[in-house]
Amino acid sequence: MSSSHYFIGIKLPKEINEQVHAWVQKYKKELPFKKFVHEEDYHITLAFLGETTNETLALLIKQLEENSKNVSSFKLVTLETGVFGSASKPRVFWLGVHHEENLFQLEQVVRTNCEKSGKKLESRPYRPHITLAKRFNEGDKGIEEKFIKNNDLQSLSWDVVEYQLVKINPSRTPKYEVVQNFSLNRGEEL
Repeated sequence: MSSSHYFIGIKLPKEINEQVHAWVQKYKKELPFKKFVHEEDYHITLAFLGETTNETLALLIKQLEENSKNVSSFKLVTLETGVFGSASKPRVFWLGVHHEENLFQLEQVVRTNCEKSGKKLESRPYRPHITLAKRFNEGDKGIEEKFIKNNDLQSLSWDVVEYQLVKINPSRTPKYEVVQNFSLNRGEEL
């Protein structure tokens, strides 16, 4: 039985990727992280599946195809940057997005369908974000205040009309491979 690791998420459009990547490159030497996300790998996670069998994937794909049209497409707008962990020893450096009700509705549809297909997901509250960097450099003093709640990338916006099932290929760069796209409702009757 063959299985790989997967997640379900929203890939960013090329033009947003380019703007985010340019900003990260500008400050990369000042940011105390070992690992920076590849420009093509920026995304917003809806559900981390981890190791998943082909059988479970087939069931999940079928369920998501049937239920994705129950969520309307929506606009996402970026907020400020932040960290998970303390500023003196951050684990993850991220870019936030404005609260969008349809994003949370989509996360619930994905969560429900994952659980129906037998996947147990994290129980912590959903905090949508775009990971920019991770793995703090232990020798560094922490992240500078100018990078926490930084507004340089605020107000980038795009229409979310689909989301993706993504396979993680840890030995490749970029490491995320889209397996399946799921379209959202674009104004059709629900």
